[in-house]
Amino acid sequence: MVKYPYIIECEKRGLIMSEIGTYSIEVDTYRRLVTIKVRGTFDEAKASEFHADYLKTVYPLETNTYLLILDSQGMDVIDRDMLPKLQVSFALYRKSNFKEICFIILNEQIRQQVLKLIRFSGIADISEVTYILPEELERKIERHVVNRP
Repeated sequence: MVKYPYIIECEKRGLIMSEIGTYSIEVDTYRRLVTIKVRGTFDEAKASEFHADYLKTVYPLETNTYLLILDSQGMDVIDRDMLPKLQVSFALYRKSNFKEICFIILNEQIRQQVLKLIRFSGIADISEVTYILPEELERKIERHVVNRP
């Protein structure tokens, strides 16, 4: 299988995760996947950078046929400062109208926080939302590729 990924890698090396977080956004147009990996905590500047990169990357896509994978395995627990930034992110995910949104979250406390954000944002009204473990990811992608239009 040939992959045609368009990758925006937005990591800064050498920073401590709890000081400034990192992210990457990958688009695989062949398999119709958008994979976002988030690590650490975002300050205002990093959140704005992420939102701008997200819009620039996702806007040209026909997202209603895409699977969005949000890999938050390395994300820090959500605090009061981070909450408004995440609400903006979730509003963007909702407006993007993905066919399905799949979260990979290992920390139970973060999972509960994300569940509240999902309910608040209304994402589940627009897209199918699921949670998977990292080892289930390839099967999820295979099902998506087989069932795509």
